[in-house]
Order: sequence, then structure tokens, then C-alpha cells
Amino acid sequence: MFLSPKLDTINGLRLKLADYQVKLDQVKELKTNLNAMLSSYNAITDEDKNRLDKVIPEKFNNVAFAADINGIAFRDSMTVKSITILDQASGGVDTASGYPDKSYRTVTSIFTLVGQYEQFTKFLRDLESSLRLIDVRSITIKESSKSGLSLFYEFSVEMDTYHLR
Repeated sequence: MFLSPKLDTINGLRLKLADYQVKLDQVKELKTNLNAMLSSYNAITDEDKNRLDKVIPEKFNNVAFAADINGIAFRDSMTVKSITILDQASGGVDTASGYPDKSYRTVTSIFTLVGQYEQFTKFLRDLESSLRLIDVRSITIKESSKSGLSLFYEFSVEMDTYHLR
């Protein structure tokens, strides 16, 4: 009479102990994974973090974006006539759920450049090789002026760029 209830209590405590041991092992495994992830994150250099931030920045900075476009154009001997930021729309559609993906936003902009055709193709190559993620939507070309043997065009480029929320 005395031993039977005590044995039941002891067996119940042994089951709890085994359950706690399994959970303790899981916590140790999670802690090991966390430490491995932290060491991997800390191994990323500041230069690489800056490059990643350039690909898809946390926030869209109009001034920095305009400076980037102007810098590329200047390198390619083109003149930026105007830059217009149209809107900031939500991200695309998540293919798994079919619902809109709100992890990024799209910024549509139009900028107008003046220069020669060869300079413009070089500008597009430089834009393509820049770190910033850009989708060119449309390009419009019209004659601007003629200076001696050189023909200058006005190029209007509409494009999308992205940033995180």
C-alpha cells in the first residue's frame, strides 16, 4: 500500500526527467546552431555588408539614387537633364501563397539624359554592371541637337529599383 503509490510517483518523475532531458538536448542543439550562425554573420566584412546594402538598401534615398545615376552618366560623358521619382509601390506576388509579398518595395523613376548614342550604350552597360538592382522598363530616344559631325540625342529611361521595408 505504501510502495505502490510511491513507485507510480517515481515512474512519473522518471518520465518527466526523460522528457526534460530531450528538451535540454534540443536547447543545446539550438544554441550550437545559433552560435554557428552568429559566427558566420560576424565573418561578413563591413565592405561586403555595404555592397549588400547597395544591392537592395533598407530605405530608398532619393538623393543617393540621383547621385548614383548622375555619377554613372558623368563617367560616360552624358548630361542628366532631369530625374523624376514616380511612386513607391509594394512588392510583387509570393508564388507559394499567391498573396502580395510585402518584404520589398518598388520605386519607379524616369530620368532624361543628353549625349551621343555610343555614350548611352556605355551608360546602359555601366548601369547593368552596377551593384544596385535595376529593371529598365522603357527607353525613348529623340534627336536633341547636331554639333558639327556629332549628333546628340535625348534619352528618356524609365526604370524600377527596389528597397526593403
